[in-house]
Order: sequence, then C-alpha cells, then structure tokens
Amino acid sequence: MRHNNRRPLFPIPVKLTSNRTLEAIERIAASPNNKDLIKEDIYKAKRRVGGVEIQEAREVLNKMYYFKCAYCESIEYKPEVEHYRPKKGVTEDNTHHGYYWLCYEWTNLLPSCHSCNTENGKRDQFPIMATRVIGPTFTPDYKLDRSHCLLDQHPLLTEQPCLLHPEIDHPDTGAYFKFFHNGKMEGIDQEGRGERTIVICDLNRQNLLKLRQRLIIDDLLFVIKAGVSHFLEGQARDENGLKTYLTTVFERLIEKQSPEEPFSLMAIYVYEHFDELIVPLMPTPEQGEAISTAFANFKTAHPD
Repeated sequence: MRHNNRRPLFPIPVKLTSNRTLEAIERIAASPNNKDLIKEDIYKAKRRVGGVEIQEAREVLNKMYYFKCAYCESIEYKPEVEHYRPKKGVTEDNTHHGYYWLCYEWTNLLPSCHSCNTENGKRDQFPIMATRVIGPTFTPDYKLDRSHCLLDQHPLLTEQPCLLHPEIDHPDTGAYFKFFHNGKMEGIDQEGRGERTIVICDLNRQNLLKLRQRLIIDDLLFVIKAGVSHFLEGQARDENGLKTYLTTVFERLIEKQSPEEPFSLMAIYVYEHFDELIVPLMPTPEQGEAISTAFANFKTAHPD
C-alpha cells in the first residue's frame, strides 16, 4: 500500500452524481434494513458505450491507482470496486447495518484485487479503535448530510479505523511496516494498524510473498551477483567497471520505488534497509562488504 493523493485529479464518474443516484441514496439512507436498494450497477457506474458495457468507476480508479490494487500493490487491470467501509454489514458487530449510506460515496470506493477484497481478505471486516458511527447524519430538512460522508472528515475519521487507507494514511513513511527478504510484511506501529491491515487484507498470502521476493529481492540479487561475477572474478578484475554497473543497478532500485511499480513499498524499504536485507545474502563476507560500500557511496552521491 502506498499513499495516493490523486483523487482530486480525476472526475467523479457521472453516474455517481446524477440526480437519479442522489435520489436513490436519500432512499437508502432512510432505509437501513433494506439492502436491496443498493445497486451494483450504480456504484460501479456501469454504462454502455457503442454497445459495450463499461464500468466507469473501475476505469477511473484504475487510472488513479496506476492499475494496481490499492491494498497489496499487485497489478490488477480488472479490479473489484471495493467499499473501504463495508456497505451491508460489519464483521465485528452483527448489530451494525453496515455503512449503507456510503454505498455510492466516491471517497469510499477503492480498486482491489479479488484476493484482498474477498477469499481470505477483507470482505466485511472493519475494526475500529474508537466509537463506531452507526448511521448517517441528516440536515435539518431531513436530507443526507453529505459533508459527513467524507472519509477524511468528522465523524467517520474519528472512528480511528484499524485498516489503513491509502489516501488518508502514509504507509510509505516507514511508520507501519517492515519487510523481510522472503517478501513477508510485519506491522511495526504501536497502535497495531500495520499488522491489522496485513491480517485484514491477507497481505502475507503465499502468492504475494513469492511475487514480492521475486520482483524486489531476487531480481536485485541476481543482477548484483552477475556484476560481481563478471567484473571481479578471474584476472581481469575491474572495480571501476563494477562501480559503473552497480550504479545502474541501484538506479533501477530507485525506479522500483515509483508508485507506478508493483510492490513499490517494499522497494522503498529495501532501499532504506539495504545492509539489513541484501548484504547478508551475498555469497561471501568480502562481497557483502564491497556491495555495502558501493551502495553507501551511491546514496551519498544521490541524496533524496
């Protein structure tokens, strides 16, 4: 998960702002026991263009999130339109009707891969650390107060959700997660939000461990070891050639930190903890020391 501040750059899908939808949400807000009023074709903003059905909400979210799952950062070209606050019920409280009044709220929708959203993932989980909002707020004329439907405003923000939100929280500051060479994530913040997010979205499932390890750790190790073998073994020792080669390798690690890249959060962590994660995996202590020194020199020459 990476922080994402791009929502203001993209238009809200037209169907979510139509008069018909606004009228529908008023009926839903007034009917907590009638979940049949919630329509998938509205929150997905389905419409037909040239005889072909498109999901405009998914298309906009895809562009906003670089075609990645908002939770696990895997590439996902056809993500599910996921409700951050579940619309029809809450796993942790079977008396709660769900955040039904947010079913068409644009800020409550995120792109999610199937595994993060269903299977062993989030589903209707939404644990909080404070008092749960149990229903919508209405204006004096009995209309839904839309200012209270925004995720970064009172009263929703004051619930203190355990699940991190990429547009409200800043997972890429290093405050919530650490990574291991096998791709595993671990929560590190005292509130436990990092670890709860991992568990809720099943972010340590086997395929993610393998993908993170392969795309970040193994790829980096392979090219480093290839360079060491080429430039330092045998009589044709070329330390300057290795330095030039490693500069290109380390620049690629910087590129992997771009928000467009899959698992960029792990790439950030590896860059900041290179001696902890990469150096011990070198074949010999001497090679590890040489690579550590080369990386330290690179970081000095390439300050943030």
